[in-house]
Amino acid sequence: VPVEPFGGLEDFDISEDGIIFTAKAPELPPAWHTRQDIVLIPDFRGKYGVRKLTTGTQGATRNPIFARKGKKLAWLELAQDGYESDRAQIVITDLENDVRMEVATDWDRSPDSITFSYDGKNLLMTAGEEAQIKVFTLPVPTSPVKSGNNNVFKFEGKPVALTHSHAASSIQSLPNGRLLYTQSSLTSPNEVFIIRGLDSKNASEIVHEQVTHFNADNLKGKNLDVGESFWFTGAEGNKVQGWALKPKGWKEGVKKEFPVVLLIHGGPQGAWEDQWSTRWNPNVFAQQGYFTVAINPTGSTTFGQAFTDAIAEDWGGRPFTDLKKGWEYILDKYPEIDASRAVAAGASWGGYAINWIQGHPEYGFGFKALVCHDGVFDSPYNGFTTDELFFFNHEFGGRPWDPKGKELTEKFSPSNFVANWSTPQLIIHGSKDYRLPDTEGIGAFHALQQLGIPSRLVIFPDENHWVLKHGNRHWHFEVFRWFDKFVGKK
Repeated sequence: VPVEPFGGLEDFDISEDGIIFTAKAPELPPAWHTRQDIVLIPDFRGKYGVRKLTTGTQGATRNPIFARKGKKLAWLELAQDGYESDRAQIVITDLENDVRMEVATDWDRSPDSITFSYDGKNLLMTAGEEAQIKVFTLPVPTSPVKSGNNNVFKFEGKPVALTHSHAASSIQSLPNGRLLYTQSSLTSPNEVFIIRGLDSKNASEIVHEQVTHFNADNLKGKNLDVGESFWFTGAEGNKVQGWALKPKGWKEGVKKEFPVVLLIHGGPQGAWEDQWSTRWNPNVFAQQGYFTVAINPTGSTTFGQAFTDAIAEDWGGRPFTDLKKGWEYILDKYPEIDASRAVAAGASWGGYAINWIQGHPEYGFGFKALVCHDGVFDSPYNGFTTDELFFFNHEFGGRPWDPKGKELTEKFSPSNFVANWSTPQLIIHGSKDYRLPDTEGIGAFHALQQLGIPSRLVIFPDENHWVLKHGNRHWHFEVFRWFDKFVGKK
């Protein structure tokens, strides 16, 4: 504890009732299992030993937390071992009555974090909802009486949103009905906010207040675009959401004036949300003069679990119908866009999407240049080399040699369509990327070179799946130099 490789303070909690933490099940290989147990040490001296609170059939767990009052604790639990993007179920355990309560079972959202209110009467949480990350509240139910060997109880009831836009995080309960949290948006890094009046019976008395203005001076005069959330009909009639950001120097009504970029997110179970990023920031692209489009296709999070689940075993299918329909929607709505100067970029699954689009000109996107960051090139090979074998096995229906896994990796491998590649492409990869080893990027680059397609390979030897180090902001220079070379300023 914390759980490697990304665990932190959210992996454990300490109170007068003991220590609670989440830990990998030691008997299972972590490369192809996601199961984590919630473990309670009820006495600091170890007098009462260690108590495992999970059933042993679950997947990952996270964010164990004690209530300040009453012997209750809570955590988030995924049902499927091997699926990292399963819906997170809220679990409350009453230590005195020895009962497990699964709450909000009818809520089609997946919380990111939870905590108890200061008085222990409510659960407070953050969860994504339609590309916003909101703060929600839910009353803690009265503990039922244990009946025989049955100590598991389920409660319906949807949490109520306390915030309605942008991206909340780092929630912290305070006395007297207050909640402290941070919030960012497409136009601002995190600032600290406070909610007052949560202990009032009158909802009109709940007040939101921004506490800090850390970024005010740095953002002064930047004129960043707040982003337009748009919806269109995608694959199988589903409603699909995206963001459109107008470029610096935007002039309405001037036809075919601005180049356009399509950004494709990773995951694939991820989302473009109304939040700030120091890596893939849509406003950075818009400030470089590109009309910026960021679509949340099939597989994206925050739009219900069924929508998230639907990309499994269909990597090269419905998501690309969504991307194409969303792309056409934007080109039709904004005549100011010059579709002859279109480019696209993506990372991780988004990088896979770039390689996939390269091999499928029948989509008709018409991109003049592409950027692939840490993307899949050869799906079968990646099934043997990734550090997250569980991810591959879930997404392709089995291991690379299993009948379904073999069938789907061959069907959805960009390397099988290299003969159709023709668009200039920049490839970026980190040498310490164990999710998608740099041989994926090198292989794609070799294909491009042998085909005589304008291409460039940029390796960051000190970076992993993400480019994070301050000195490697050179990433932006490479990306925009590449785009400007093919569709740059008139």
